[in-house]
This record gives sequence, structure tokens and C-alpha cells, in this order.
Amino acid sequence: MIIRKAIFSLLFISIALDSNSQINRYMVFFKDKINTPYDIASPQEFLSPRSIERRTRHGIQVSTSDLPVDPAYVAGLNQQGAKVMYITKWMNGSLVECTDSIAQVISSQDYVSSLELVATGPRPVTPNSFYNGNNLSESGLRKAELANVVQNNMLGADRMHELGYDGTGILIAILDAGFIGVNSFSYFSHLFAGDRIIGTRNFVAGTSDIYVADNHGTEVISCIAAFDENSYKGIAFNSSFILCITEDVPTEYKIEEYNWLFGAEYADSLGADIINSSVGYNTFDSAWMNYSYASMDGNTAVSTIAADIAASKGMLCVISVGNEGNDEWKKLVAPADADSVLSVGAVNSSMQPVVFSSRGPASDGRIKPEVAALGYMTAIISPGGSIGYDNGTSFSTPLISGLAAGVWQAYPELSNMELIEVIEKGSSNYNDPDTLSGYGIPDFRKIRLLITALSEEMPENLFKVYPNPVQHRKLFIECNKGPVTGMLSVELIDNSGRQQYAESFKIKSGEFKIELDLAGFSSGVYILCLYSSAGDGRVKILIP
Repeated sequence: MIIRKAIFSLLFISIALDSNSQINRYMVFFKDKINTPYDIASPQEFLSPRSIERRTRHGIQVSTSDLPVDPAYVAGLNQQGAKVMYITKWMNGSLVECTDSIAQVISSQDYVSSLELVATGPRPVTPNSFYNGNNLSESGLRKAELANVVQNNMLGADRMHELGYDGTGILIAILDAGFIGVNSFSYFSHLFAGDRIIGTRNFVAGTSDIYVADNHGTEVISCIAAFDENSYKGIAFNSSFILCITEDVPTEYKIEEYNWLFGAEYADSLGADIINSSVGYNTFDSAWMNYSYASMDGNTAVSTIAADIAASKGMLCVISVGNEGNDEWKKLVAPADADSVLSVGAVNSSMQPVVFSSRGPASDGRIKPEVAALGYMTAIISPGGSIGYDNGTSFSTPLISGLAAGVWQAYPELSNMELIEVIEKGSSNYNDPDTLSGYGIPDFRKIRLLITALSEEMPENLFKVYPNPVQHRKLFIECNKGPVTGMLSVELIDNSGRQQYAESFKIKSGEFKIELDLAGFSSGVYILCLYSSAGDGRVKILIP
């Protein structure tokens, strides 16, 4: 379904095999990898250098789940007359296309642990269709250009870009429904000029052509990567990309979750840093495949298990929480319930949650979504190749992926789990998370200052903070770079990292000075954080 602790357990569904030899698609799971010709001591034989480097950088050991499956088992499927479509190392199995009678024979083989019907009928032919969009008026176009600035700056991307962090060196995999126009629209030409489309796979059609079928992925990637010097800037426009079609829009079967798995494994094989997923699953065309809300527990859905495995390999998975807030379901959808991912809700330009954004928590009580970004009237590159708008957590999600790319570029020593932690702590609602936007809207400035928490970065030529230690519970802040206009955001964090005070002040032309009354604060060491368009700073202060 397009969204306009990884404990592995094989799913087994008893299926009544028809006698009419209908061709269907099945997942076949193998019993073991005992005779695989590969060894975890020689990962270079089955993992790319970049994939190995990511594991090494984050101290992740190559495991048996990385080993390719036993080729004899795959040969056995072929010998039985099944068409092998894809193979999964992580779940030790294969997707096949075959008749029901062949499936019955395969299920009885001694090397097969289970077999699952995942889609009725043979593989579809991906339609090569184009979705034309309406061009905006001149005034509408200007508003969309402004929305692009708003959605980036809401996350502090203006400061991120000023410091030179634009996703350079970060590889992002996008698992979606189609990328019509990415290879022809001028907003993406820099990706091809810089050879930054690293890999493409269409797991629905079984080809490498991903510039077909749907424009949803086009709109998603535009939030990160589209670029025009005068009109549009993706939040991490210098990132590199792996583009995968995993979603078959006309139908909804569990095979799409396995396509997600194959896409994630493909991304891992190329050394992806981030997986962006703006698709999700709860109900299917065959009701017996459906999940209940109780299944949104972080350990049940196929795509959820796959996302947590991907995270265990060192990749950051950024997942749409869903657009079911107005529907009967209302709650999050898989794989957003995974416990090692960053799930994303949607807010409007006033930074308030929008009603369609799916709600948490996960069914086991965990905070979901973790964070939020602009998902209402988000500026995207439309089907017609111009700037337009769209709504959904599909578009708030890539904005968070782009923010994460900038943070990771700036601080490559962070692990994916550490990156999630600092993004959460650097969000607007960290001290009081809810079920609509989680920890809130992250800000690059706050994240940056959190990461450098042990250093004092209060530029004296910009801000003056005194007296320190504080006297009589009064603290003064002066802005020395005048005349300065704009907003000054002030935040006070205790030594456990919890926000104790936050307020914004309008700086008018001329000398600026504010007084903070700290009468209600306990004695101790605090971090004072200041954020402004002219610069940011932080300093430790002592309240006796």
C-alpha cells in the first residue's frame, strides 16, 4: 500500500492448494544453510566493499544471515519446475512462481521448512504509463517554492546547508512504487551528471527499469534530491541513491512485503546508509493475509521483521507511519512498528499534527511515530515535471531521511541507533512525546549542539551570557551582532539531557538584551542553547 528487536520467526500459513493448477507466487523457506559454499570469514565473496565498510565502521559482525542460501536448494526448486524469482539471505528462502501442484511437491521436500502463498496469479506486467499533472499558476508556483523553503527550514536545513552538509557521501535507498520522470525532469539532472544513481531494481516486474508504473516515488525522492538553483532545493540534494520498485499499485498482496525485503537486501548489498520507505501494510486483497492492530508489535509483520534486520546491518530505516488517521484503522501500519527504525508522522506549516497522519502507539505501547515533518501541502516535483504540492506521511518521511543524511555526513562516527537517539532528543516535543508526532519535529541546530554537548560553543562576538555562575537566579543574554533581526530561540537543558525551559524572542533592530528568571530552577549545571539565523551557541551555566 502506498502511503500517499528483530526476532526472526518464519511465518507459516496453511494453504489449501487448488487442483486447477493455477499459477501463483509463493515464498519457500529453507531449513538451513549448512552446505552454503560461503564463509563469514570471507565476506568479500558475498558483500560489496561499501557494505563491509559500513559494518566495520559501526562494529557490526558479519553473521550467518549474511551468507547466501545453499545453491543446491535453489537448484532443487528449479528441478521441481518452479520459476525462481528472488532469493533472500536474511530469511533463508526464495520467491517462486509455480502451479499449485508444483507448490505441493515443493512443500514436501526435506530441505524446505515451510511454504507461504503470497500472491495469486503470475507476475504482473508493469504498465508503462505516465501520470500527467496540472501546472500551477504563477502565484501558485511562488507559493510552492516558498513551501519548499518552509519544509526544509522547519528541520533546520538552512543551517545544515550553511555548514556545507547536503548529503554528500550518503547513499539512500528508496523503496517505492515507481519513479516516472526522474530520468527526464530537469530537477534531477544533477543526479545523472554526477553518477549518483547507484542502482535500480524493479522487483515487481523483474527488470532494472524503475522509471515506469507510478510517480509516487518521483515525488518522494524530490523532497530529498530535486534541485534548481532558483526555485527548489531538496533537503539533501547531493546524496546518492538506490531506487527500487517494490510496490505493485493495482493490487495489495503480502508479496509486496517480501519485495520490500528483497529491496532492503539489495540496498545492503550496495552499501546503502539509509532506507526511505513511504509504503505500508495492514490489510490486503485476500483478507486472510490481513494484520490486526495487535500485530503492530514490532515482531510480526514481514516488512517489520525485514526492517529490523536491515537496521541490524547498520542502515537507518526511515518509515512512514501511515495515512490512516481519518480511517477506521487510525493506527500505524507496518513496517513503522519496527523497534529499530525511525517512523515519521505529518504536521502542517503551523507545526501541528494533521488528521490523516496515523497514530501510535505500537500495540506493545512503544512511542510511535518517533518524529514528524511537513506532510500537508508539501512541495514536491509533480507528475508534469514542475513544482507542486502533495499530502501524506509519504512526504514528511523523505524530509526526515534528508535531515538524517545531513547529520550523518556531519557526524559519520554515529551508529544508526545513535543517530535515531540524537534526532529524537533534538526534537521539539522530546520531554512530552505523544501519539501524533512522537518526540516532535527535529531541528538540525539542536541535534548539532546535542552531539557537541561537552564543548562550549558560545561565540562571544555574537552572544554574551552573564553572570555565570548565575547570581540571584537572574541570567542575561545580549546579542552583540547588531543590528540583527529575526527570532532568538532559547533552550535550557539539564545534565540528563532533558529540556527544562524553551522560549523564542523576536530580535528587533539595535541592541538586544533579555533577562531570564531562573527562580524555579534547582541548583546544578545546565546547558544553555541559543538558536538564531545569525548563528547558534551553547554554554554550560551553573546555578548555585
